[in-house]
Amino acid sequence: MTMTRLAVVALLLTAGCRTELLFTCASDSQCGGTGRCVAPPGGCAFPDSVCPSGFRFDKSAPSSAGDCVPPSTNDAGTEPDLSASPPDMSAPADLTGVDLQADLVCAPDPPSSACIAKCGAATNNCGQGITCPCWTAETASGTLQGVSGSGSNDVYAVGSAANAVAFHSNGLGTWTPETVTPNNFAIYRVWVQSPTNIYGVGSSGTIVHSAGGGSTWGTQTSGTAFGMGGVWGPSATEVYAVADQGTILKSGGTGSWSPETSGVTNRLHAIWGSSRTNIFAVGTGGTILRSQGAASWTPQTSGTTETFFAIWGSGPMDIYAVTTAGSIYHSLGGGVWTKQTSGVAVTLTGVWGSGPNDVYAVGFSGTILHSTGDGAWTRVAQTPATGINFGDVWGSIWNNVVAVGDGGGKILHLK
Repeated sequence: MTMTRLAVVALLLTAGCRTELLFTCASDSQCGGTGRCVAPPGGCAFPDSVCPSGFRFDKSAPSSAGDCVPPSTNDAGTEPDLSASPPDMSAPADLTGVDLQADLVCAPDPPSSACIAKCGAATNNCGQGITCPCWTAETASGTLQGVSGSGSNDVYAVGSAANAVAFHSNGLGTWTPETVTPNNFAIYRVWVQSPTNIYGVGSSGTIVHSAGGGSTWGTQTSGTAFGMGGVWGPSATEVYAVADQGTILKSGGTGSWSPETSGVTNRLHAIWGSSRTNIFAVGTGGTILRSQGAASWTPQTSGTTETFFAIWGSGPMDIYAVTTAGSIYHSLGGGVWTKQTSGVAVTLTGVWGSGPNDVYAVGFSGTILHSTGDGAWTRVAQTPATGINFGDVWGSIWNNVVAVGDGGGKILHLK
């Protein structure tokens, strides 16, 4: 592909809007992803291996924000069950009375008319303990091109300045630089499998790995000099990376990578799956490949020759892929892809959602789009019209979303 991999993020929105989150959950489905609702205090918690219970309260928890979930009692006087299977993300979160579309466009100061109409004049308190989230400016440095995390208090952003850069955030607005050795390359994408298992891929066949906790990022031998595009895996022992010339690599998590036959020579920019037997890779020329995990890849008909740059889904029957021509394609999982109207013609670089009814796509010229899963996309009005190019987007829950970009490491944080 001829275009330079620019990173992302834009935000010119600064203080003035309340950014604290006070969210009282009633069920796991309201926490999204791997989150659990722990009562009392009725707060969302996410996996954290540092905590004895294995979970840490999100910053939105009413009275225990950022604390480890105690391995003691819940509201019934018994140990909370944090080992239960993840919630069914195909079911919409129970946010009765809350209009996500309106709440997600809260302006910095004062709250937007949509938020005021929903939450009450001169306040962004939406009721049910939910505070209207606001896009807030944060900054690292360089050109940021990838973002991922294990939870709201464990987020990584990667990219390049003169050399590779990697930053970590605990979710409180500060991004701490980490050491990458060597660093004579750019990092394009990052995937956080767990707080102690983080991968990045970049230029010249670069694959880097960190054990978390501020440890140094080291390189792994990829066996290729092609520019890498994306990294993802269904588990710590099954990790995939894609690159130019149809390159697909797989690792068992030991640091060793082996090629798989893709059947194409196009550049592959992204990889994602809903499980180890349902994996997708996308790239130039409208390329969409699917694997059932047996080292065999089958092409799907996308209906376009545009370059796909990112792919994500809430599950096997709800998958989105975005292109450098501003197009958004959706699949119900049967191999058929349908183009949706994005309303923009700029390069889209990232797509992520907290569930099927809350999806974001980001791109160049300050573009952040939102969809409630009905096929319609709305541009978030508070992002700048020009200037900052977004490179990627990721979140832990509907009211904690991070977009990263260029312009000196600009980061836009919905919280």
